[in-house]
Amino acid sequence: ATLPTNTPFGMAALLPTPEAGLRVDLSSGKPSITAGERSGIETRDGRKELLLLAVATRRKGRGPDFAELTALLKGEPIPDGPFLVVFDNTIDELGHKGTEQLPLLAETLAADLRKAILLLHEAGVSEVHVVTDHGFLLLPPEAVDAQGRPDLHPAKVLHKDLRWAALKPGAAVEGLLRLPLPLDPDAATLAFPRGVRTLKQAESYMH
Repeated sequence: ATLPTNTPFGMAALLPTPEAGLRVDLSSGKPSITAGERSGIETRDGRKELLLLAVATRRKGRGPDFAELTALLKGEPIPDGPFLVVFDNTIDELGHKGTEQLPLLAETLAADLRKAILLLHEAGVSEVHVVTDHGFLLLPPEAVDAQGRPDLHPAKVLHKDLRWAALKPGAAVEGLLRLPLPLDPDAATLAFPRGVRTLKQAESYMH
């Protein structure tokens, strides 16, 4: 993935991209990502379309098939195309909706992933890559908030998320790490709180 490990950026960074690269627009206050003439790359459907086009073009034929991990584990047929992308949102959904249960289910989630990989191998998929679009933090929110929160005035930002912000040109900030947006360095300068600190009230599960 790439900084910030927020899904639209992290997921887009894992895709094969056109020579012109990806462009990020933060003018509306919410990130939007384009690849050449294709927009909506910040959405799953947009990323699917880009992946289909890129793989079909490079392989001069059929693009990838898509499947859900839960469907594979239920025994549903595995697509037999030359390239398969298997999605799974279970960890992220559990993290947001049932944070307290996530550590207790770690072994089960790992076992399900292993089972799915074995099923793919048995179906003739010789090579499996396991990737993620972001990492996460599982911490007591009161302990995070107790470390203090950097002061970042709304007038200085194009967009502010829990663990990162896109700064307006020339905005001066203190107590934050500054880095160019890796996907599109000309689009914005990013600001990150140090360590596990947040820019908004902390949550128990954070990207």
